[in-house]
Amino acid sequence: MRITKKHLLRLNVVTQEGMRIGTVCDIVVDADSHLIVQYVVHPYVPFPQLLVHVAGCPPLLIGREQVVSMTDKELIVSNTVKNILEQRRKRKPLNSPLPNPA
Repeated sequence: MRITKKHLLRLNVVTQEGMRIGTVCDIVVDADSHLIVQYVVHPYVPFPQLLVHVAGCPPLLIGREQVVSMTDKELIVSNTVKNILEQRRKRKPLNSPLPNPA
């Protein structure tokens, strides 16, 4: 299958389990080999039963070794990406107050 960059940048990214991760927004190409080495993904954040993009949310970098397959509608990635995303969501923002020492 061949795919244009224009079409690639609209692909939904899902895990093997079917969890929606986000949408491909850019790619990183190795200049020597002419191969895609990373997919830049705008993550989705669940919000009252909807999946929406969050402007302040940093993009995810997904390495080509984490890609399981690609169709004309989605990029299917390893379930390990889900674990990374869940860890990121658990982190507190840098400007959050520190807990009081006991």
